[in-house]
Amino acid sequence: MSRILLADDDAGFRDSLQALLVESGHSVRAVGNGLEALSAALKELPDVIVSDIHMPVLDGPDAVVMLRTIARFSNVPVVLMSGEAASESVPVERFFHKPFDPQVLVDMLGRLAVRSHAASRFARVASVSAPNSNDDSTVTTCLPEQLHERIVHALALLAEQEMRVVRLERHGFDTTLAVDVCEALAGSVAALSRYQQEVTSRGARTPGTGVAE
Repeated sequence: MSRILLADDDAGFRDSLQALLVESGHSVRAVGNGLEALSAALKELPDVIVSDIHMPVLDGPDAVVMLRTIARFSNVPVVLMSGEAASESVPVERFFHKPFDPQVLVDMLGRLAVRSHAASRFARVASVSAPNSNDDSTVTTCLPEQLHERIVHALALLAEQEMRVVRLERHGFDTTLAVDVCEALAGSVAALSRYQQEVTSRGARTPGTGVAE
């Protein structure tokens, strides 16, 4: 039904939940911390991310915030789980307070799958009548100032991740995945910067924008 990325440092709980989700028809990639979740997500785009909040090396919400600086992850639904209070650091589809009835999660993921498939069908139909992207009359709705805000946010996350790499190296941890995350964030910043330049350039060439040619 859905490709699910499951992140939880409790191996027993993670294995049990993975078995139940697979039995329910989902494809599940299970990992043990936030850095592993980032690495797995970058290799295979999940339909849904189900993550514990507090995990070693990198917490679930921090991993999600980093992923959402990358355009293709911006609308992936996120479900967070924890034995403590809910985190408000990222928008989530739902928060589950541990312990919870796993069948409730399974039912919710089934509804998400139906919604996602319906949205995909709508997008395919809409694309048939969409204007040609090469048409000079098509004007982007993404404003340069919005792009600038995203770039600033991504740069802040990149700086934080670089500090994490230094701390991990200082304590003797393997930093391979942490460095991969840095490279992904740097790539995201570069892509956003190129897009910002393109939007600015197109705005300068568009009559009536108030920008001199």
